[in-house]
This record gives sequence, C-alpha cells and structure tokens, in this order.
Amino acid sequence: MFMTESVLSKMYPLYKCVFGYSTEVTAAEFKDCDKMLKDAVKNVDKELVNNEWIAGTAAPSFADYAMACYLAIPFQTMLD
Repeated sequence: MFMTESVLSKMYPLYKCVFGYSTEVTAAEFKDCDKMLKDAVKNVDKELVNNEWIAGTAAPSFADYAMACYLAIPFQTMLD
C-alpha cells in the first residue's frame, strides 16, 4: 500500500527541502525521494483503473479521504 511507514518516512526529506527546513538534503537524496513518491502515486493510479475508489466501494471510504490528505501537499508542491 502507498502509505506505509517506509514511504512516509522517505517523504520527509522532500518536505524539509521544499519548505526550507533543511539545506542538508543532498541532490541525490532529493532525486531518490522524488522518484519514490512518483512511483508510489503511479502504483495507486494503476490500482484505480478498475475502481473509482481505493476500497472498491460505490462511495468514498476513510482510505480515500486519508489518501487525499496525504497527497494534498505533494500535489501542490512536488508532483508535476
């Protein structure tokens, strides 16, 4: 699943860099984190080809709302 502990912890260097919290994030680390985030979003998109919602239900579930919250900032700042 997209929001595992490892994915969330790997997104943290992106947040630090994008919002100016740290200048210690290297270009290679930023590139790796960015690629990981984009790959994770592509996997979610691929899973949603046959379903309108994450849980496969007729209406949005808590998982859909949670995913929207998790991805709001990345879509506004990091994903192109």
